[in-house]
Amino acid sequence: MSGILKKTASTGGRLGGGVLVAAMVWMLPAPSFSQQGELAGKPSVQAPQVVYQKKTPVSLKLHSKVENFLEKTLTATSLEEIRKSFEEETFTEQDLALLESRIQQQPYKGKLDELERHADEGQKAALQKQAKQGADKRINRQALRQQQQLTAMNLEMEVRLRAHGRQLAVQESELAPADRPKPPKIVSLSSEDITPGQILEINGNHFGALKGRVSFLISGRTFDGLVKYWRDGSIQVAFPSDVSGLPQVIGKVEVKNSAKMMDSKTIQFMPTMDHRDLSSWCSMTAFSIFGDGNSKVLLGKYQLINGWHVAEVWLDVDTSGKAGAYYKEMPPIGGASPRATVRIWVDAFSSVKAVHNVIVEGPKGLKPYTKTN
Repeated sequence: MSGILKKTASTGGRLGGGVLVAAMVWMLPAPSFSQQGELAGKPSVQAPQVVYQKKTPVSLKLHSKVENFLEKTLTATSLEEIRKSFEEETFTEQDLALLESRIQQQPYKGKLDELERHADEGQKAALQKQAKQGADKRINRQALRQQQQLTAMNLEMEVRLRAHGRQLAVQESELAPADRPKPPKIVSLSSEDITPGQILEINGNHFGALKGRVSFLISGRTFDGLVKYWRDGSIQVAFPSDVSGLPQVIGKVEVKNSAKMMDSKTIQFMPTMDHRDLSSWCSMTAFSIFGDGNSKVLLGKYQLINGWHVAEVWLDVDTSGKAGAYYKEMPPIGGASPRATVRIWVDAFSSVKAVHNVIVEGPKGLKPYTKTN
């Protein structure tokens, strides 16, 4: 007999009398000559039925979990999505060994390269922090010699499969010493002072090819400059034009490159100037036949503050008959007080009116004076 039939339990292990359900499961050699002789010497005794269990051949198909994971890699939109997909699976050591080999081949390598190039700085910083926090759990680098390294913008990204943690980690490696960014250095400014709306040129070194940030720190406040152009050795930036309420003061301009490295230099802020008219007047009329005269103090209770000062002063005199007026004491140009003393005089049946004109100048948006009682 060339094969062994396995009978169902309903037949009771006997031939005939029932429905036989049989399947050929393995090819075995026929009984030996000695076994046939023993059976022939005992014709009245039925040979025992030998039942063989089906042997399952070793599967040669690929690991389905690995293939499913690789297919998800090709449709993923971010490295974070690949990492989550990896954590959702439970891989054996054989699966991880196969995955480590396949992930370095195309098209998977190209897909990982593409995702890495589109990763923004915030994702890279988060991944770097995650890699640092897990530094004490990293497996030996020598076991990852065949691991794929992704590169972009002078950064090397390592994709590491970890059997115990069952996660996909991406680490930003250190830059080579020659490629490390250098701190910027401001050498000179096109002007020693800055006013609202003014354009400033900054010359120096190591500003970088990528645009960074220029800030102005004035009187405890920070203003972002509008960068016109950015080069490694020069920057052109405009100070905001709508700034007011600040006095003339020494501040500083700060340059920060794309690597977050910074340098600064002092600069004097010159506010937009505003003007106010503080004119005051006095008059006198004489009806007697005798002349008269006295002195009048005008704007004596005013005091200029916040950098305001006297810009212009003059006296207007309007007379009728024999009369006149003149400054006995006048405020100095550039001073902080508009006070003046005016001497007026008249003859009989005459009159005079004198106007003390004062124009003050100071920073726009700041209060120009105080007044005492």
